[in-house]
Amino acid sequence: MKKVLNLTKILSVLCLVALSFLLVSCGDDDPYDQLNDIVFEDKFFEYDGQAKSIFCEGVPETYTVDYLGNGARNAGSHVVNANILDESGNLAVRKQAHIYILSFEDMEYEYYEGETYSLSCDFVPDGYDVSYIGNEISELGEHEVTAIIYKLPAAETNDEGEEFIDETKKVEVFRLTATLKIVVPSSSDEPIDISGITFDGDVFNYDGSEYYLECQNVPENVYVEYENNFQTEIGTYIVIAILTDEYGVELGRLEATLVIKDPNSDEPTPNPTSDYYVEIGGIVYSLSLDTVGSTETYSQYTGAAEVEADDALLVFGPEGQITNIGDERDGVANTNNAYGSGANMSILVSGTVDIYLKVYNDGGYSIWITGNTEEVAPSTGGGNQGGNGGTTPDLSQYVYALVINGNTYVGLTSKGEAWVDGVKHDEYVAYNVQLNAGDVITLYDVKNAQGWPITNVNPYSSGNPIGSATGITIGEAGNYDIYVQFLYNNDKIYFGPAA
Repeated sequence: MKKVLNLTKILSVLCLVALSFLLVSCGDDDPYDQLNDIVFEDKFFEYDGQAKSIFCEGVPETYTVDYLGNGARNAGSHVVNANILDESGNLAVRKQAHIYILSFEDMEYEYYEGETYSLSCDFVPDGYDVSYIGNEISELGEHEVTAIIYKLPAAETNDEGEEFIDETKKVEVFRLTATLKIVVPSSSDEPIDISGITFDGDVFNYDGSEYYLECQNVPENVYVEYENNFQTEIGTYIVIAILTDEYGVELGRLEATLVIKDPNSDEPTPNPTSDYYVEIGGIVYSLSLDTVGSTETYSQYTGAAEVEADDALLVFGPEGQITNIGDERDGVANTNNAYGSGANMSILVSGTVDIYLKVYNDGGYSIWITGNTEEVAPSTGGGNQGGNGGTTPDLSQYVYALVINGNTYVGLTSKGEAWVDGVKHDEYVAYNVQLNAGDVITLYDVKNAQGWPITNVNPYSSGNPIGSATGITIGEAGNYDIYVQFLYNNDKIYFGPAA
């Protein structure tokens, strides 16, 4: 019985020893295997002048790494050694990888017809290849180019014993982008004058034919492309003319209206030249877009007309009559040779006039009616034309007025009281008055219906005005803001450039 028990004890001890051995064997991995699991790989960067470094991954906690070659800044290939040290500081293993810094720079070229331009990615290392997206450009503008870096597979040998690379096995490893800019040659910087180009609308009777509009007075170095042109069906079409130079750079855009109407219809013909026009005394006058006079805040439309005093002035746009034209805009009087506002404006003085309509980006409008010496014709007929040679217009809303050459009246708007040389006075103004060299200016008292000459000119005035016993004679033609200061026995006038 004792022998059996001793055998049992012996077996139990052997089992414990075996279990302990198994537990020890299933513990931590072999440190050499862990070192083999450390990853230290090549890495690509785009050159920017900053230091670049790479690092090992999977380093055991009891090991440290010293790097030699990190912190590379220059474009090119850089070798980095990673010395992996055990806890005693002894070298356990050394690994090696590369920092690849590629250069792919933005470039600008001057355009020349027939030339093709491209970018190049520099410092691509051996064993890698590069391809491009969006390269090889021959058009003006800014173009984004992408460079794709591929790792090539190992060379293979064909049946003839020749080595080759199987392109289908290459792997993308990195991408870069740069801008290729193609600009107009510096010798072409002189601006091109397009102010003389006209683009007028027209009206056609429907007959199934194709109709179109065309710009006139186009310089040889200006090219025109049209949008929404060449129409065959009944309707009203806004045609856009896009003006470019020989390099394709846009110089401006013009708009005109092409109308194809039913010849049997009694409906009135839409205004053919522009979306904007005026009706004065029952006569319609077209307004054309003035690209030179327009700014970033408003578009200016211009035209000319023959008017008579007290003619009704109506303004129209793409959506019909415009009624939100006030007496002034930003503190500046809108109408010059006109009075009233919105749908109740009238002409002040008979004569031939220029019309300036400003269409603001914020939805507002302003209009100026000024003198003009050129003969004009309305776009659609009917009504009386011509001035009355000096008949005093209805100036009932004014206290004072300017008189130009004895027969053209321009109302003066009160600016309130002011001080000049310590003396309080009343100041009146007329904005954007068009004057010709030799025009003579006098004053007119509306209430008492009497005029008188003014001789005292502010010495800082524009236009070289000269005072005399008969009034102020303008030396230089132009548009002026005219300020009159009424002082006892010393009235003074100032001519400033129109705002």
